[in-house]
Amino acid sequence: MLKNNWLGIGRITKDLELRVTESGKKVLNFDIAIDDGTKEKPHTTFMPLEAWEKTAETIQKYFHKGDQIIVGARLSVKKYVDRGENRYRIVPVID
Repeated sequence: MLKNNWLGIGRITKDLELRVTESGKKVLNFDIAIDDGTKEKPHTTFMPLEAWEKTAETIQKYFHKGDQIIVGARLSVKKYVDRGENRYRIVPVID
């Protein structure tokens, strides 16, 4: 049985920038463009993704803007405050 799995195929939308957190962990945040429309009615969904440590290093090393990537990830709920209001967003995290 599969639990909390997300699978997506898309193209990387911008140059990849690996960063290091204050605790010393490597993280890569990037978006992919997923074409989910038809020829008659094109539509693109932009999906934010997050990768950590060795996975982040590998993606940054071998992939570039415009490359197609297949991603398997787990969904994570991120909480943030916007103008005093609690907001939530779901982000696939590549482990």
